[in-house]
Amino acid sequence: MKLNEFLNEFLNEFPKIFNSEINRIKGKVYQTSGQISCLFYIKERKSTNQNWGVTKNVLDQVKELNRPWFLLLLSASPPNYFLTSDDVESYINKRWKLNKDGDYKTAPTFPEENEFATL
Repeated sequence: MKLNEFLNEFLNEFPKIFNSEINRIKGKVYQTSGQISCLFYIKERKSTNQNWGVTKNVLDQVKELNRPWFLLLLSASPPNYFLTSDDVESYINKRWKLNKDGDYKTAPTFPEENEFATL
């Protein structure tokens, strides 16, 4: 499945599966309301390497909204990853390095339980 198709599937199917609405609030950040109320920072990567650039400023903005949040790391080829805010904080503290460009460069060392290929 192509990356944009996967993102569209997520945005279309999430509301049906969880009886919730999902709306973009800024850039790559989406909020849900209804049965599930949270934020998703959705980061896409088109290359085949397993590194994403997770933008510190966006993470800071998501945290300031003071709601449960998750990071989805989507790739043109599986695996994709679903990380909780606690997962992200742990990676920031232990593994991810903040580059000069303001992005945390992720390392491809996520546990299998965070992987997914389809909804």
